[in-house]
Amino acid sequence: MPSPEYASTHFPRRILPTHSLAQHYTLRKTKMFVAMWIIYAEDDIEDFNFLCEIVKSRNSSIDIMNTRNGAETLEFLENAVVLPDLIFMDINMPAMDGKACLREIKKDSRFKDLPIVVYTTSRDPKDKLQCLQLGATDYVEKPHSVKAAYELLGKFIPMEKVATG
Repeated sequence: MPSPEYASTHFPRRILPTHSLAQHYTLRKTKMFVAMWIIYAEDDIEDFNFLCEIVKSRNSSIDIMNTRNGAETLEFLENAVVLPDLIFMDINMPAMDGKACLREIKKDSRFKDLPIVVYTTSRDPKDKLQCLQLGATDYVEKPHSVKAAYELLGKFIPMEKVATG
């Protein structure tokens, strides 16, 4: 089975075995290089890049990793030594959609407290209700402007603390 492809805001998109990336994040987190790290389960690289820009504008010490579908997200979590601080999850993805992934994550006691925000274009109230019933921490509709995204993500992404001296 080929290794899944992952993207990070610090590294070019490339093929890495899951365990190597899990070890990478464990090392970065334990050495305090990052304030927090996020997985964004999203198959559209433009949506991933947009979220990265907004997050980095709020706090440059946050690291974001991309998984392209629910199956890749689950595979990463299964091999992770340190769990992410937060997962943003799209609903509509190939191989395994966000709802199926959310269901599987919340079945596993190791991940039951992992915050998962469904971040989607779906405005269907049934999708929102179902995701919240499956255990999503929150359900938010993807904003259409940078300003709206910046304000919306402020709920989840802390501002970078500026040292005064």
